[in-house]
Amino acid sequence: MVELVAARCRRGALARSLGLVHRHPVAIPLVLSLIFGAIYAAMLPPWDLIDEEQHVHYIQYFAERRELPTMGDTYLSPEIVASLVETNRWQRLRLAPPPNDDPRDWGLEGLSYEAYQPPLFYVTMSVPYALLPDQMLVKLYGLRVLVVLLGTLSVLGSYVLVRGVWPDHQILAVAVATTLTLIPERAMAVSRVNNDVLVELLSVLALLLLAQCVGPGFDLKRGMAVGAVVGLALLAKLSAAPLIAATAVVWVAGYGTERFRSWLIRGAAIAATAALVSGWFFYRNIAAYGEPTGIASFVKVARFAPEASFPAMLGEIARGFWGLWWWNRPLYAFGVVAALAFVVALFGVGLCYARGRLSRQQGMMLAAMAALVLFAAAGVWQGASSGWVPFVQGRFMLPAYAPIVILFWLGMFRLAPVWMHTRMLGAAIAPLALLNAYVLFYLLPSHYPLP
Repeated sequence: MVELVAARCRRGALARSLGLVHRHPVAIPLVLSLIFGAIYAAMLPPWDLIDEEQHVHYIQYFAERRELPTMGDTYLSPEIVASLVETNRWQRLRLAPPPNDDPRDWGLEGLSYEAYQPPLFYVTMSVPYALLPDQMLVKLYGLRVLVVLLGTLSVLGSYVLVRGVWPDHQILAVAVATTLTLIPERAMAVSRVNNDVLVELLSVLALLLLAQCVGPGFDLKRGMAVGAVVGLALLAKLSAAPLIAATAVVWVAGYGTERFRSWLIRGAAIAATAALVSGWFFYRNIAAYGEPTGIASFVKVARFAPEASFPAMLGEIARGFWGLWWWNRPLYAFGVVAALAFVVALFGVGLCYARGRLSRQQGMMLAAMAALVLFAAAGVWQGASSGWVPFVQGRFMLPAYAPIVILFWLGMFRLAPVWMHTRMLGAAIAPLALLNAYVLFYLLPSHYPLP
């Protein structure tokens, strides 16, 4: 009798779970995001990201001093140095260890070289940092958990964005959100402490607001909301600058749909709001470093060899999209697959326009997302060709990941009849899941064995 009741309870729980998934299919990518994020956050060795210790130190510095660090004269804290030594960081990464425990003798690695970065991510994370227990490793993994939650919010935002712009294509929204979750480079980026995660979330939020601003809905209030989010994104990281191009596309598209004066005032309101939110930081950089971005202060202490050519740069972006280990070691030779994804994405945009099945909102959002992707790639190319970064990392494109995936699936679904869409999604998700398993259960244990 007891076994019968237990069996019925299990069947009832399963039925309720399936019913929840049927009513709210976004639950699938959200659960996957949390599961994969937790696994990556736990299995990636401590201080694994090329500059995770610098990101954490920025958070620690603000939490303890309530002021922003200055690039060039701020070094890693004794607590972080002790944790790096205790966790055998250099042995894990198979690098030569520093000469001693004084970060001032470590060269660039001992500097808190993220100090020039905009402060929003670090100020936000300083609150939970202060509440976490005093052990540095506990703080590190606690911050990783919060980063995973931010990444999951981006997945949710991408789903809501697609459902709002393409309300009759639920499978498209599920495909976009699930694919975002399973891209290996993104899965690693949103499981370690870095400010790119917040930029991605704010970029998705900005696109959500822009989707509501196409046509008559683009009033002054919503325009100021867009400006505020763009300003916040710039306060998270300068890689959010392509949002300016996406916003400009939607604003320019409104020309001729209303009185010129109203159109002009709204554009000025967007720009003024963004400047009001973020302008103080650029003014601070001018006072501290002599230029608004702060990048010059980083280049003074770290100048890298520029990328050889534009084609090589495109290859690096394609390869970085799928995942990199320490110092530009690729996870696997699937850069060709990434390049094909970019081609299909661009082809999908052209195909959508050619078929003429787009509403005004859909057309403008496609144009805005395409502008975001192109300007993001141009920004990465600018940084690499100028010697600002040692190598291209896929996470540099994180603000454009959602648009890239949306354009990719639009192109794929336009190439096939509706009855094949679910099968296409399954055919794409299965290898992505296998790639993540390959990373987690083969590459991690073999390349970075635990002591």
